[in-house]
Amino acid sequence: MDGLIILGAFNVGYLRMLRKKAKIPMLSLDSLYEEIEGDAVITDNILGGYEITRYLFDKGHRKIGFVGTLKVTPSIDERYIGMCKFLSSVGLDVEFRDNPLVINDRDKYGNLDAEGTFALPSAKEMPTAFFCNCDVSALLLIEHLKEKGYKVPKDISVIGFDNYVPDMNKSIELSSYEIDLSVMISKAMELLTQRLRNPDMPFSSAMIRGKLIVGDSVRAV
Repeated sequence: MDGLIILGAFNVGYLRMLRKKAKIPMLSLDSLYEEIEGDAVITDNILGGYEITRYLFDKGHRKIGFVGTLKVTPSIDERYIGMCKFLSSVGLDVEFRDNPLVINDRDKYGNLDAEGTFALPSAKEMPTAFFCNCDVSALLLIEHLKEKGYKVPKDISVIGFDNYVPDMNKSIELSSYEIDLSVMISKAMELLTQRLRNPDMPFSSAMIRGKLIVGDSVRAV
């Protein structure tokens, strides 16, 4: 092999071992590891979180919840940071730590919908909208809301991230933030090819922006 593409979230210790053993160029796709030298192609998660929250704000939502377990993957953290950045920019109070409106969607091992997750706020504390860190979590949230008697988007709006809806029982056209995978793949191949031609060039990170996809799961309030 001439090069390795690392896709997604990995244990940093494993990547250190891989880099030491492989001794060939490594490129990280969809995650950025500050501890590991190498090129990377990533989604602009902070901007995506910012734009999603701005969209909900423009729809009249002021009490916005976030669905995603923090400190499990960098992308979840970055999307939440983008949300907090926008709320702060418009003067809305946001608790970055211990925010009661942050709903865990997975356990610390990354298992979605594990026991103890999707613990919804009380009716009094329920937001008018939820920003979910991914579409799978958004669809799971919709099912949990239905079990509690809420209708989406009549009672609560829901928006996801990735514009990737897996083979699940989809009863609504989900609003989301689309990531162009073909662009990310093309950029990854471009950087890896450059690295093979010039092994000593400085490491670089390419950040790819997405775009908002308007579905039926968000309404104005």
